[in-house]
Amino acid sequence: MELQRALGDADRRTTALRLHRFRVKFIGDEESLRELLRERLETRFPSPVDPLIAGLTEYFAAVDGSVESTYEVLDGAVLKSFPRIGAGNFDDVYLAIIDQIENRLWVKGWSNLSDALIRNLLPTAFATDIGELSFLMSVQPWPGTRLELEKEMKNVATRARSYIDCFMSNYELAREDLFRENLAYKRKWNPKAYELGGRRSDEWDKECLKRLYNLVVALNSFARVVRETVNSRYRMTDGGDFAIVDSTGFRDADMQPARYRPTEYRDEAPLTLL
Repeated sequence: MELQRALGDADRRTTALRLHRFRVKFIGDEESLRELLRERLETRFPSPVDPLIAGLTEYFAAVDGSVESTYEVLDGAVLKSFPRIGAGNFDDVYLAIIDQIENRLWVKGWSNLSDALIRNLLPTAFATDIGELSFLMSVQPWPGTRLELEKEMKNVATRARSYIDCFMSNYELAREDLFRENLAYKRKWNPKAYELGGRRSDEWDKECLKRLYNLVVALNSFARVVRETVNSRYRMTDGGDFAIVDSTGFRDADMQPARYRPTEYRDEAPLTLL
């Protein structure tokens, strides 16, 4: 990774440049290095950058003894002991929000949950949790220091709410703790109502499935950004990528158990058309 890219991606509020598992190469004199650092840092750090620049050039010099050579930093931090710069580190806030998202999206029980959702069976408690998550995201004061992570947090909450809203546009209570599709049209024999109900059922099912797929895409995008920002080991040992489990083969043409991992968002039709 080039030094320019490394500096451009640096978090402006952590310990200056905490760059792990990378290689930096720079060829040139000390003044060129200082100017490069100044250009990259002044737009990202609110505090004076001269001490930071001096420390970086000293570190590079210590690695090789001369800034006129090629400097390589392997699997370590460029700066080990610089004080935090700016208003403080908000990673603990982001981690707390991640916990809220995980709890309300039933992440630890996602496989069993998705196995129900794929069959159009929605736990009432999950619908309640998504409503609470949507509210929390709307009132959450955002630090504004990890914008891509914030974007993914909001997106996964929005996708979850979209799924719930679609499901609840045509539901009935299967039992006290479970919603299902509204099947009233099947219980009263009326040919015209049956035909209309069947068409609506097909459209509703299609839209619910698209929104469920989109939620999985959003969850995996969210997990990726979490790994890139505040927790490099996120879901590496406790589940991996999110997918939809279909243990009964409900969606499979041959009624065989399946596992779906969508990777692209699908267009969602307005609920007014259902």
